[in-house]
Amino acid sequence: MSATHDYPELENIPPASPRSTLASSDAKRSRLVPKRAAAIFSTFPLHTYPPAKAYSPTTSAPPVKPTIDPIALRWQMELLFHGVDFEVRFIDPSHNWSPAKSMPFLHLPPRFRSDTPSSLLSATEIPHLIDNFYPVSRPELGEKEASAWEDAATKLEARSWQSLVRGRIMAGVLLAMLLSPQSAVYSRTDSQPYLSSLLSAHLQNSFFDQQLRRISALNPSASPSWAQPTTALPGWEVGFLGWIGAKTASAASPLSTADLDSRGGGDTPGAALASPSVDQDKVVADAAEGLRALAARTRAQLSATSSELQFLLGAQRPTSLDALAFSVIHTVLTLAATPQFQANGSNEPLRKLKEVLDESSWLVTWSKKIWKKYVKDLDRA
Repeated sequence: MSATHDYPELENIPPASPRSTLASSDAKRSRLVPKRAAAIFSTFPLHTYPPAKAYSPTTSAPPVKPTIDPIALRWQMELLFHGVDFEVRFIDPSHNWSPAKSMPFLHLPPRFRSDTPSSLLSATEIPHLIDNFYPVSRPELGEKEASAWEDAATKLEARSWQSLVRGRIMAGVLLAMLLSPQSAVYSRTDSQPYLSSLLSAHLQNSFFDQQLRRISALNPSASPSWAQPTTALPGWEVGFLGWIGAKTASAASPLSTADLDSRGGGDTPGAALASPSVDQDKVVADAAEGLRALAARTRAQLSATSSELQFLLGAQRPTSLDALAFSVIHTVLTLAATPQFQANGSNEPLRKLKEVLDESSWLVTWSKKIWKKYVKDLDRA
């Protein structure tokens, strides 16, 4: 006969007796570690740090078009004048990955890629795209090629003014842009991790160095000899580039192809070989003088009381001269309208260029008409 035993309820089961595991382990450790070593280790207690936080950089809203970069704005206007449908995307220039290591550039849609070796076109290749895909006239279709100018003399004069605006005036506007608070976004490395901060600092130095070489190439008379040191000693001109540690170079310097490619230059011939040291006062004086000369040449035409838009030098349609002139005038007006400049006006190049435009109201009115006809609707879109 088997006896039946009832199991106790769960709450009636007594808990197990505690085992002094910690005490025993401490005792074993004390026997294994010498007292002197234990005393040394006790001065370095273990510390558990909190888990690392993922770094997520804060990015401000990208600017809307038109851009404040006068060179990029020039090519945007060239495309608009030829009826090209395009979109503008902001890319940090300090990233330095564009085809010519410089802004601007075009990313072609798929329908163009069969005719070009690359889908990315630098600024130097934009004229070829316009001439072949968006020409003013097509002689192969029997269309007569119509010149924008009344005569050959005006056409030659327009080329001279284009050279002046693209050169010395553009150099002054670029310098004003570099000294504006809008360019300070390329120097924000405070909140980044150490390695990211180092990389960002390298890229921003590359960006400023590239822009200074552009200015030097656009106005060679404002650039000292490549062998001339940039120091604070009396008798030497200290340019803006000297303060950011830029290096000098020339065509005689032992530079590799990779070094020259990394410098970029975009649509500025000779920028890769130009010196990064510039005389700021000379750049500003030449730009203001050139802008004043353009104002004097166009005063009789643009001062006439007419609500209709007139193109510079009486052209029948917008030309590269209009695109260049609008880009520099609009950039100066845009930078001068910022609260930072109106508060202190410490940007000397911008202040002097704005003074010329204040004396040349017809140029300001003309640029507003260009903006209203070609850019205003684009901005709203």
